Parts: sequence; C-alpha cells; structure tokens
Amino acid sequence: MLKFRAWDKKEEKYIYSEQFENLENSRQLQWFFNFIKDKDVIIEQFIGSKDKNNKEIYVGDICNLKIRLIQGVIKQECGCFVLKDNDSSSVFTGLDTAFSSLEIIGNIREKNLNEEG
Repeated sequence: MLKFRAWDKKEEKYIYSEQFENLENSRQLQWFFNFIKDKDVIIEQFIGSKDKNNKEIYVGDICNLKIRLIQGVIKQECGCFVLKDNDSSSVFTGLDTAFSSLEIIGNIREKNLNEEG
C-alpha cells in the first residue's frame, strides 16, 4: 500500500496520508494530496517495511543498522531505497535483508528542529 507523510514547513509537523483512513487507499491518497496542495511541504514516501520495533520506515528517517554499525538516513536513489551514512561516503543497499536489525532513531526534519530549539 502506498503511504506518504508530508513535513509542513510552517507548522513544523508531519501530516500522514493515513490520517484520512476512513477512505479506501486511492481516495485516501487523493484527499491527502488535495489537503497538502496549497501548503509548503516536503513529501516523504513509506518504503513498505518496518524496523525491528515494528515502526514504519519512511524516506528521511534516521536509522541505526546494528549488523554493519552504520547510522544514516533512508533515501531513494535510482529507484531503490538505501541507507546512506551521515557523511554520505558509504551506502547500504541490502535493506530488504536487514530490517530486523534496522532501528529508527529519528528523522531529518524533527531532528533538525530539536537541535535548533
């Protein structure tokens, strides 16, 4: 199922597509995109998997990968979801085999917000 979240730059909070959960998926997404169309937002996609604590993983999440001792950000590159370490020097592409070792520790929007305030 396609899911998205949008970081509202003005309100400094996330809006999730499943907030419109009373509708079937296609209408849910339509309502979500209509709701955010006039807002200044950054859209992030659910990658279709959950971390070791059963939390949904979105592009922009900051994760620890215990089996490789990597901390990085989930990104989408060349049609694939990858974990890029903090200095972008290394990329881990085998996420489909590593979800049981992946742990979300934050995301790039709220982490930056917390550091500034």
